[in-house]
Amino acid sequence: MNPEANPATDAQMIVGYSKEYVEKILSDLEMQKNKVKKLEETLKKIRVLLNQDLSDKDFKKQTFNEKLSESINVLGLERRPHNCLLAQEILLVGDLVNKTEAELLKIKHLGHKSLNNIKKFLALNNLALGFNCDDWIRPEVVK
Repeated sequence: MNPEANPATDAQMIVGYSKEYVEKILSDLEMQKNKVKKLEETLKKIRVLLNQDLSDKDFKKQTFNEKLSESINVLGLERRPHNCLLAQEILLVGDLVNKTEAELLKIKHLGHKSLNNIKKFLALNNLALGFNCDDWIRPEVVK
């Protein structure tokens, strides 16, 4: 037995170490909780994207004429470029594909970023700007 050992001091040291250990565990748990929250947020975003992707797939299954007769709402554009197209009476996908890039860039407040988003959507659906849609019969659209 060590004559210099003090049981009370040893007990205090053990309690101190235990307290530090418990605090460390609580800190680690808080970090894990934050990681779980971030993962849940990411999963929500993924679900939203998957739902959008599914709606895009529904659009892809449509016939050529059905695609052209769809509202430009299917493009998923932000409000400003969407309103720019509406102001030019571009209401349907068919109206849009009849336009060229140059024609669209002349539209006030419709920039390159919006144009690129439009072109990507059209390309994914086997469509493009400047399409000749002479066979397409444009349905009446109520504004």
